[in-house]
Amino acid sequence: KEEIKPEESKTSSLKSAIANATSVKNAPVKATFRHKMLTIFALLYLTEQAFLPYSHFITKGYNNWTNGLYGYSWDMMVHSWHTQHVKITFIDKSTDEVHYLKPTAWASAKRWSSHADMIVQYAQCIKGKLKEHNYDDVEIRFDIWRSMNGRFNQRQIDPRIDLLSADAKWSTFEDTPWLQPLLTNLSDWRTRMQKIENKLSSKDQNVLVTFVADFPGLFLENYIPPDLNTTIEVLEGQIIVELISLKKNITLNVGENTSVPNGDYHNVYTVSSTPSCYMYVYLNQSDADIVQLWDRFYNLTDRLLNETIVRNRPLHSDKEEADLVRVSYENVFEELRHKTIHELLEIPIDYKIHNKNETSTNWTNIRLQFETSMNRSIVKRLDLKVKVQERTLRVFKTFMNRKKKQFLRW
Repeated sequence: KEEIKPEESKTSSLKSAIANATSVKNAPVKATFRHKMLTIFALLYLTEQAFLPYSHFITKGYNNWTNGLYGYSWDMMVHSWHTQHVKITFIDKSTDEVHYLKPTAWASAKRWSSHADMIVQYAQCIKGKLKEHNYDDVEIRFDIWRSMNGRFNQRQIDPRIDLLSADAKWSTFEDTPWLQPLLTNLSDWRTRMQKIENKLSSKDQNVLVTFVADFPGLFLENYIPPDLNTTIEVLEGQIIVELISLKKNITLNVGENTSVPNGDYHNVYTVSSTPSCYMYVYLNQSDADIVQLWDRFYNLTDRLLNETIVRNRPLHSDKEEADLVRVSYENVFEELRHKTIHELLEIPIDYKIHNKNETSTNWTNIRLQFETSMNRSIVKRLDLKVKVQERTLRVFKTFMNRKKKQFLRW
């Protein structure tokens, strides 16, 4: 009889099935039209993304102080920008009257001031809006001051160009002629500017410094707030400072300076053949006076508080140190309430904060600010004493617990 082996038949059928599956898996697959189109699209997209950061030689109209399309330039996030101010003027040609327009009047964002194409578009937008207010024939000029990567504040566009005229043309493939170049030859001034600012700030914390560079033939119109004592000093080139209210002109060369009146306008003309560089040094005298008075108030209150604590310690021997300070501070303030701030600070009754743009100084608000600041100082002092007391108590408890455990082990 013939021997039957069912296991061998199962094994042979399984091997044939595996062989068939392997042959199907390894069979060559022909690319379909869909595969080809997706591959072509992916290659085109990758090529475009690799090319766009270097396309500034084609899209010249989008070049500014940095080359390349916005959002595609590899160094877009490297640069830091600071906008000093933006001034928009329009001239009614029928009357030659000059008007000033708020930069955000019809544009809440500020991005438009960084790109030539958006500047032209915004000028056209303003033209349309002015027509709604019966200004049919106007000239529009922008004066944009900006600093890049810690350089001097300088103009970004030519303020003499009427952005509605043919001179303000813009094209994607051509350079924008009315853009002012970045003064890269002054880049080495950045370290020196930082040293100058640090030196002035170390002398007085209320000093602010602004560095400006301007092109020959142009002038800066500037307004000084009443609270600021301001001087202007030349770092490079030559300028003429026109003091409008005094009807006086002052010529300044490198290293020379002059003070400019506060609460008024003045003009700074660049008369040298090369760009001028100068700095404004602002001293907020009203803030300096406030700080000086605050120091006097703080020292007086602190001295009275320490004297009251010494006087109250025998009377409140059962109180903790923090509670003693709190009670003494209440006594001091009760004593201070019976005196005016002029008596406390020993200043004349007609004393006024320097250059304060007010007819009279609001001493009530100043005293309220001083008392609020003093309250915060005392609260911090009490918190510190409470924390020290809690830490001392915690250390003492830890020490006693350790000694107790040692005693129990004995």
